[in-house]
Amino acid sequence: MDSQTEKSYRSIEEVKARFAYATAADIARLKKIARIYVDSSEVEELISLSQISLFSDRKWPVDVDFFAFMAMTMKSIASTERRKSALRQHLSVVLQHGDAADLCDIADARDTPEDLASKKSAYEATMEIFRNDDLAATFIEARVLGYNKQEVMDLCGVDLTGYDTIARRVRRKLEQRAQQQEAING
Repeated sequence: MDSQTEKSYRSIEEVKARFAYATAADIARLKKIARIYVDSSEVEELISLSQISLFSDRKWPVDVDFFAFMAMTMKSIASTERRKSALRQHLSVVLQHGDAADLCDIADARDTPEDLASKKSAYEATMEIFRNDDLAATFIEARVLGYNKQEVMDLCGVDLTGYDTIARRVRRKLEQRAQQQEAING
């Protein structure tokens, strides 16, 4: 590695110090970010996995804000975990014909890989539309994850008027995009 590359990333000592001196507000903010990507029961685990990742293989660029980098890291880890989970086969023990236990492949009610690919593609296309609008992107991610209105308002740091404004902006951009697609497809 040349010295130019080394200088563009935080050292492991800087990373450790950032976590060692994290305030209660910092931890609350990290939890809020994590809840965008995982269920409340998995928030602590996602934060821990992100920390481990920073201490082992991920490099934090000097010019990237800590919380923005943690959000990117958490999103990546959560996405990878969802992908792994979707690929796992689920077998269950089912009692049949008295006491005999058989392993049966239980039909999985989750989306098929094709469904997941389609949803991922639609999600990525939607997020691309809002790549320069962090508030709208956060709003969309929270809604996709099933957050209720109050949770979205808290996450975005807006009141009811702000929520309605973001919702209108998102709806209008998506409607515009749908009209453009319709015009292209004839």
